[in-house]
Amino acid sequence: STATTTASTTVVPETSTEAGQKATPKKKTYKITAIAPDCLGKKTKMHKLVISKNIRLIGSGAFNNCTGLRQVTLPGRLRYLGTAVFYKCSSLTTVKLPASMRSIGLNLFDSCKSLTQVSFADGIRSLPTSTFNHCQGLRTVKLPSTLTYIGKKAFYECVSLTQITIPDSVTSIHPQFFSGSDTNFTDGKTTFL
Repeated sequence: STATTTASTTVVPETSTEAGQKATPKKKTYKITAIAPDCLGKKTKMHKLVISKNIRLIGSGAFNNCTGLRQVTLPGRLRYLGTAVFYKCSSLTTVKLPASMRSIGLNLFDSCKSLTQVSFADGIRSLPTSTFNHCQGLRTVKLPSTLTYIGKKAFYECVSLTQITIPDSVTSIHPQFFSGSDTNFTDGKTTFL
C-alpha cells in the first residue's frame, strides 16, 4: 500500500505490501521508514498530513508546494528532514518538531507565509541557511537548548517575529541571519536590536 488520501487528509502508512510474482506467490510486507524526495510535492488539495510512527527520514522537497497543507503530524521517531521539505506550503500554520530530530536541511520552511509558530524539541544543533526565509507570518519560535549554529538568512523577512530568545548553547551566528523587521533578539543576557 502507499499513501492514502481521504477527502483532504493524506496518511503515510507504517507498511507497504507487494504482490508476489508467479514464482513466489507470497506477498511481502515492508516497513516504511523514509519518505522519498518530492514524493507528495504539489498536492494542492492536501490539507492534513499524518505520517506513521516508523518514519525516520523525510527526503528533500517531499511536500514542497503543497499550498493547501495546514496541518502536519510528525512522528516521534523522525530524525532528519531534508532540504525544502515544506517549501512554499503557504497554508501551514504550526509545526512541532519531535525530540528525536537531529538534523534539518536548508530552506526547510522557506516561503511558508502562514506559518505562525514552530517549536523545536532539544536535539537539533543547527538552523541552516534560509530555515524560515520569507515566513512573514511567523510570530513564535521556540529554539532548542542544543542549538549551536544559526545560518545565513535563517530568519530573513520574518516581519511578524518581534522577539526571539537565542539559547546560551549557540556559539556561532551568521552575520546575515536576520533582516526585514525590528525584531529584538535575546541570548539570555543581551538584547539585539
